[in-house]
Amino acid sequence: MWVKNFERQKSFVYEYRMKTRTTDVTGRGVCVIGWGEHIKGRWQSSANSFDFEYFGINDLEYSHKDGLWNEAARGEESNIFIQIQRMLEFDKFEFLDKEPNYHYRFKANVPFLAPDKWKEMIGKMRISPKNFLPEFVWAGLPDSSVFWQVQIKDFNRTGYLEAPKAEWHDFRLTADSLTDIEKLAAAVKRRLALCGVPFRLKTVDRTLVLSMPAGFKASDIGDLLTPGRTAIHWLTTDKTKAVKIGYLLDDLKQPLLLTGEAIESQGIKDCRLQIDRASRLFLQLVMKRKLDRPGSLCLEVDSLIIAQMAIDKGQSLSTIRIDINMGYYQMNIIRAAIVQPLPPINITLASGE
Repeated sequence: MWVKNFERQKSFVYEYRMKTRTTDVTGRGVCVIGWGEHIKGRWQSSANSFDFEYFGINDLEYSHKDGLWNEAARGEESNIFIQIQRMLEFDKFEFLDKEPNYHYRFKANVPFLAPDKWKEMIGKMRISPKNFLPEFVWAGLPDSSVFWQVQIKDFNRTGYLEAPKAEWHDFRLTADSLTDIEKLAAAVKRRLALCGVPFRLKTVDRTLVLSMPAGFKASDIGDLLTPGRTAIHWLTTDKTKAVKIGYLLDDLKQPLLLTGEAIESQGIKDCRLQIDRASRLFLQLVMKRKLDRPGSLCLEVDSLIIAQMAIDKGQSLSTIRIDINMGYYQMNIIRAAIVQPLPPINITLASGE
């Protein structure tokens, strides 16, 4: 459970060290999961040593050298999240003890540390009893002659990272000719503010021009400005009462029987992104009217069924908890789409500055 919880957090701060037979690398950084990372540190060997600094923004990487920022495709040196994921996803975890934290052992997957001894690698992990999230991961040889480790803290305190170069790209936003451009501009501003991303928006000849920092592509803008057509469908297990078959996340192995009863987006008062005591992220729908009964439902956004949920007897009929197998960044985009729907928008790259 905690591995998935970790992947769904918003951000974290970390201290990193990697020691091999020839090098010793240390660094400190902040990671916004699903978006970007900033790390500063020092690389040392018997021959030489140097300081380094990287930004990883979406799929771009910026390295600082000789007073300049150099742009390239993003690598793992600016993506600690991928490193941690790879460390943890391939093996079962053996529980050791829980005093004062939860301690686990696992078979480490770090052959690059010592290729000739990779089968001897072991891993250790410490889980916080306060938030049930990892706070220390270590992997290496039993004698610690080579190892990789990361200490993790301050979850969800950082909201966004910008590229170090002051580069913005312009995108043209157009909609149906009958769309009120001023109302569209207001709706787009609210949507992007809910998404928590920096932006500039202006109107030029009845066309909206959206400026976004480097790292955002037209496809990313499309994800941020999806229409957000939302419906909550009642489900049944009785095939004779079903009028339609839907599929959870378009997976043909997960069919759902829809009764035809639905609550459209007008019936939703608000959508909130919440976190419970076990650090599990979830969406909470606040209804304008209480549901008339408990039962099984599903949530559809832009023709995709993204979650199935159940309201049991005794539970509130005015709010609905929705657990989705997605990270914070994706869940927040869905929340913003539900709260602020938009008409279909065409997006084209205009220019960069």
